[in-house]
Amino acid sequence: MARKRMIDPKFWTDDKIMDLDPLTRLLFIGIWNFSDDCGIHLNNSKVLKAEIFPSDDIQIDEVQKMKDQLNNLGMIEISKDRQLFRIKNWKIYQKINRPQPCKYEFIEDTVNSQTQVIPNRIEEEDNIIKKKEIVNVSKPKKTSTLKPYKTRVEEYFKDLKNDEEFMKLLEEAYPNIDISIELNKAKTWLLVNTHKAKKNFKRFVNNWCSSAMESAGRYQKGIDGLNAGEKQMLKAREEQIERDRRRQIEYNKKMEKEAATPEEIKAALSQWTTKGDKDVKSNED
Repeated sequence: MARKRMIDPKFWTDDKIMDLDPLTRLLFIGIWNFSDDCGIHLNNSKVLKAEIFPSDDIQIDEVQKMKDQLNNLGMIEISKDRQLFRIKNWKIYQKINRPQPCKYEFIEDTVNSQTQVIPNRIEEEDNIIKKKEIVNVSKPKKTSTLKPYKTRVEEYFKDLKNDEEFMKLLEEAYPNIDISIELNKAKTWLLVNTHKAKKNFKRFVNNWCSSAMESAGRYQKGIDGLNAGEKQMLKAREEQIERDRRRQIEYNKKMEKEAATPEEIKAALSQWTTKGDKDVKSNED
């Protein structure tokens, strides 16, 4: 029974494939469909004609010539009894999932006309991949010599006390905090939050002290009894009041420009009074 097969994209630009005429290429692909899962097919041109070119005006002799060309190029090999042929390097061309047992028993010792066949590019690439796999398998696996995370944390902070240069830099950069207390806090955070492991402990300590310094300045009260945060809020409120005051002044100036003058008010009142007298007189009439 015919089977579904795959075609490698490199098939079309392969050296041997490009030497074939289009019908011979089609025959070669068709052989894949009608061979068993071992790549073996009956060596019968009449059967191939019926399977691959059932309604085409192609003679059996033409199919035989195309098959001979495939044989001469080393793309197929014929059994010793000439009853079967199989596709050379079948497993390179086809990666079959759940293959069925071979339908035919292929007798070795082929009768190809050529004694030496030059492999095509697909076959060469497959050989390269296999060699790489062998090399990779032979390489010994690297064993990790890295100490456990908690051990590295403990050793770093133990050695940090002897790093006088770095400790001096911390004290000069962050004078408003207790460096020893903050280092203990940083160490505790690293040991507790192992799911957020850090690689560069020195950078982490510097960032920790910087945040602590910022927090100390934010909450430390000054001479006026206000901390930095309260001062910032007070300053923002004063700026808002000043903006509102300026906005009100601009509005008042605008309204003064648009307000009617005394002469305009007097003329409007005069017109209103005259109109009222006329309305009263018409009602009396």
